[in-house]
Amino acid sequence: MLSENWKSYDMESWLMKELERLESLRGKLVEDLEKEQESKNRINFTKQLLDIDNKIIQIITKTMPHKKEEAKAIDETQLVTDDLVEEVIRHLIGVDGGSHTQYKHGEIIREIIKFLKCDVLKARKIIGRMESLGLDYCEEPRLEDTSFTSYNLLKFSEMRGIN
Repeated sequence: MLSENWKSYDMESWLMKELERLESLRGKLVEDLEKEQESKNRINFTKQLLDIDNKIIQIITKTMPHKKEEAKAIDETQLVTDDLVEEVIRHLIGVDGGSHTQYKHGEIIREIIKFLKCDVLKARKIIGRMESLGLDYCEEPRLEDTSFTSYNLLKFSEMRGIN
């Protein structure tokens, strides 16, 4: 009996199987509904479809809070604060004794990954936060190659009041 062995079941697998079973049943009812000509039977099939849809919705809404908490936990580990941006800017300006203040987009990502030992997604989020703080207003042509645009991080730090 299921109640006796409940602890041995993987809840997520069980829910997925239940959803698959309901979807399969729903598909068969839709096929039967399409074949049915008599309005009384069509109404019965439609009611059964609505019941199945409601059960699917109930299962999904009951499991969503669990998924929301997992997503929230992941987002919190990827949070980009202004303090983190300031720390990254200070580091980038300090690389090579402060003589290197112009960086291309890819160089910033590479330096963030090296500095924070993070993945590319986190580095991109940091650059995204920097852009929302006005990084694009500190674009300059690259001194050694004017075909590339770079960001003057010294200007950015001055604009943001980062010492």
